[in-house]
Amino acid sequence: MEKSFMPLTNETPDYHFDHDVKESKPLDSETLSSQVKSEHIKSINDTNYYFDMSGISPENTAATLNSFNERLLLITGSDSVDLSQASYDLLGSVLIHKVKHLILIGQTAGLIELSLMKRLTGKNKGIDIRITRCLTLKQAADCAYLCAKPGENVLLSPAGSMFSGYSSIEELKNSFIECINSEDES
Repeated sequence: MEKSFMPLTNETPDYHFDHDVKESKPLDSETLSSQVKSEHIKSINDTNYYFDMSGISPENTAATLNSFNERLLLITGSDSVDLSQASYDLLGSVLIHKVKHLILIGQTAGLIELSLMKRLTGKNKGIDIRITRCLTLKQAADCAYLCAKPGENVLLSPAGSMFSGYSSIEELKNSFIECINSEDES
């Protein structure tokens, strides 16, 4: 059976276009920060769960992570096979300072993990970041629920625009909410 991948959509673009130029340009960090749209989903056992509505690129995920004051548990990954390792390198430098547990899903899991591993050298050697790979969003949400301590934050930000089985970022968000609600009921 062949999987179909559909780009996630979002009203806030992570790229802008000059009318005279045919190719897109990444937004600068100030513009990205103004577009951060992390939404608080709910709190369970004093752990806050967030969804990043702007997280359709590694740059947007990095901007959202920078909006948090403390290190958190991050669920990230997508099936955006069109992005290169260079697209994730900025994200790796932000993961060092903002993430305590990296929960990876999707085909980009290896690219994201590599972007972090490249940064865990030199002055960053010895920084403790737990990395877990999951096959499904439900497994990732279960992992976050079991590992998060009271007072911590969990963020889902896909860092890509395609995720198998979801036709929009809103659909991915709704599935995450269902996963979190099922944890709250258990």
